[in-house]
Amino acid sequence: MRGDDVVLWLVIVFCLSVPVVLVVHWTLSDTLYPPMLVSILLGIGTAALTYRYLGGTRGSEFQVGALKVAGSAAMLLGTAAFTNWGLAEQMTKDHGPRTISALEATNRALQEEAEQSEQTIRDLQAELEGQTQAAQEGLLQRVAELTPDSFAGRGILDLASKGGGPFSKVKRSISANATVTEGPRGVSDFHACTDLGLVNESVRIYALSTEGELTSERSVEARQSGRLSTDQCASRNSTFRLRLSCEMGKALFPERITSCASDGNVGWKDVRAPRTFPVSIEVLAQ
Repeated sequence: MRGDDVVLWLVIVFCLSVPVVLVVHWTLSDTLYPPMLVSILLGIGTAALTYRYLGGTRGSEFQVGALKVAGSAAMLLGTAAFTNWGLAEQMTKDHGPRTISALEATNRALQEEAEQSEQTIRDLQAELEGQTQAAQEGLLQRVAELTPDSFAGRGILDLASKGGGPFSKVKRSISANATVTEGPRGVSDFHACTDLGLVNESVRIYALSTEGELTSERSVEARQSGRLSTDQCASRNSTFRLRLSCEMGKALFPERITSCASDGNVGWKDVRAPRTFPVSIEVLAQ
């Protein structure tokens, strides 16, 4: 083997093995080496190997803008540019194997901490429910020991006569905007968003006066017969959370609705007036 072949082989082996060693060392130690250094060494090794043993570099060209090179220089620059394009995105401080492993470990620790926190919350909720139930049982026992002529006994009798406190017919009240469409049918039917919690509940819907007060003359007892779509309820541009039947709308807003067709279509007195209305909903005790 001639001396120039020995030198050429040393260059090829060095330029092809050192990039592998650098990448492996980066993988094991997170020591970052410039991707361009690895790319140039690979380019030199590839160009030398191709020029001497793989049929030469005739026809090879590399062009960047007005710069155009051919032959071994084209092979070197082309290999370096192509290799650097991929390595520059992968060999970074943020993509270091140890850095990624540390981030994954941190993520797992946070997930475990979140699970522990959720379990703690569930345990506290169960404990609170137990304590609340025990307190209520104690309260019931003390109430059962009261006499009708005692101060507390008279107060409880007064609440019962007025329908207040635990004797109230209303569990909770909700304010929302409603519209009237041909979807629901019947004077007691309406559709609502699920998050209002009106499924399987008996409710009374009130039309609000101009002063925002409830009017018993403008109220209807009803039950939810359908649900509005999730997209409708989640949209920030949504102007209503209940869809009332035409019959219910006519009972609540007679000054705005004149008739209801057999197919449920609404006869509006003024077709240009707004078609959403503020209502108050009382969820009734069963």
